[in-house]
Amino acid sequence: MKIYYDSKLAKSLLFGSFKTCMFFGVVLTECTALSEKVKRHEGIHVRQYWECLAAGVVLWFLLHVGAALLGGHVSAW
Repeated sequence: MKIYYDSKLAKSLLFGSFKTCMFFGVVLTECTALSEKVKRHEGIHVRQYWECLAAGVVLWFLLHVGAALLGGHVSAW
């Protein structure tokens, strides 16, 4: 898990009392250090992101290959 501390992007994205976020598989934080509890919490979000992305890619692939084998066409729209 990649963590960007004291991130300018985090400072521009976050609002209110939020100090840390997971953004496209990486953790951005305004802080200079994170507790183990926060690292574990954000690590769970990173894992969920990659698992859902992989499931979506596999599903997309199976639908398009299945349609091609059946002679049809599946539109992205």
